Amino acid sequence: CIRDALQPGLPVYDAALHLGKSAMELTEHESELLMDESLERAQHCFLKKNKAFIASFTCNRELVTLEERSTCHIEVALEPGSSYRVGDHLGVWGANPDEVVADYLSYLNFDIDAVVTLDLPENPRQALVPLRKPLDLWSVLAYYVELQQPASRAQLRALSKLAKDPMEKSKLERLSECDSSESAERSRRGDAYVEEVLNKRRT
Repeated sequence: CIRDALQPGLPVYDAALHLGKSAMELTEHESELLMDESLERAQHCFLKKNKAFIASFTCNRELVTLEERSTCHIEVALEPGSSYRVGDHLGVWGANPDEVVADYLSYLNFDIDAVVTLDLPENPRQALVPLRKPLDLWSVLAYYVELQQPASRAQLRALSKLAKDPMEKSKLERLSECDSSESAERSRRGDAYVEEVLNKRRT
């Protein structure tokens, strides 16, 4: 089905909240193991044969002064034994800003030091986040979830199935539409997803 190909299903995780447990109780060894597993999962899913390692920026300097533009000079500290030659590509797996993560935790009514365990029974190899192990929820939202991009059609369709309010459900379904048979009509009145989602999030 073309619709399913354009709007693939989203992974649905089973989540368990550890009541009474704080992220501060996770040992340093547990954190290191989780990071190692995360890198392994990333290499399996999209890095393939590329080497992944933890790095820090040693320099981040703005090169232009125009308000509408930003061009930065960035220097990255490579791990021992690594080298860089002109023409090499460096991919960065960044983090969501602290204020964004804090807003989501507040909206979901979770403590900032909450601990969860996640599972993906149907397709565990699809997960980037470590499964069936205690995780601090802050790190999950900071490093494993995209919190700043506009919602995709697939995500809006998934939300429409969970909406209980008929008006909200109808609006989410309309925003997630992607039916080629209605392309002429949508062109005439404007694509709802483009107009109401993408065009309202220019940056």
